Amino acid sequence: MGSIIELQKGDKAAWKELNTKLEALTSILNDIENRITELSPYVEKHASLMQQYEKIKRERDNVIATMLMAVRRR
Repeated sequence: MGSIIELQKGDKAAWKELNTKLEALTSILNDIENRITELSPYVEKHASLMQQYEKIKRERDNVIATMLMAVRRR
């Protein structure tokens, strides 16, 4: 792999090699696509948890800011 194939009209061996490499690449890409599909529910769950975390963090920051303002007013 990694070599450049020179293609000339009528060079059946080079075209066959190219086709073999394209089939291998297609197989790899299909495997990647399948893995992404398998992981998709976990990624969506992670995104949901991250949104909840960000919301809680904002609420915490607001509470801290409110408490600091109350302390400063005293």
